Amino acid sequence: NRKFTLSLSNDYNLTESELAREVSAFTGTCEQIVTTLYTNGSLRNGMSMKEKAHVLYVYMAYNTKYDTSYPYYTGYDAAVRHTAVCQGYTAMYNYLCNLAGVPMEAMTGAADGVRHSWSRIYYNGSWYNVDTTWSDPIPDKANYCDEIWFWVSDSYLKTCSYPRTFDSDTLVYG
Repeated sequence: NRKFTLSLSNDYNLTESELAREVSAFTGTCEQIVTTLYTNGSLRNGMSMKEKAHVLYVYMAYNTKYDTSYPYYTGYDAAVRHTAVCQGYTAMYNYLCNLAGVPMEAMTGAADGVRHSWSRIYYNGSWYNVDTTWSDPIPDKANYCDEIWFWVSDSYLKTCSYPRTFDSDTLVYG
């Protein structure tokens, strides 16, 4: 019974009824995913936030495909169509995490000079980053998840083989 705010923008010129339908489909799909993961025992109440975040990280890699044609940008696209670019992966993953009690946020910046978004959390006094997009290879591999991009530090992302820049450098906060 957590409360949080879902921020929306209508950059796709959807009618109010289309937007309401997509929001309902997105939230309903995400709620069903989390409920199913609790029901089947993949998620459990006694798990740490990191453990819950990891279950959802793997879920995203197994159930979402990167959109190489680039029309799918939203959490709706990731949840309902099972395909999106980084923005959609991040939106869906963050919503799933928040439903499961993991206060994940979005970060934007660039990876090796290309605009990108990923997730992050402030946990036990440090910032950790989770990149669900990069956990999922192109072309898609069934039931594969690249673990390298889960729960990594800011300094790792800033110095890895595809270094990141952050639109808001949070190193000063932690």
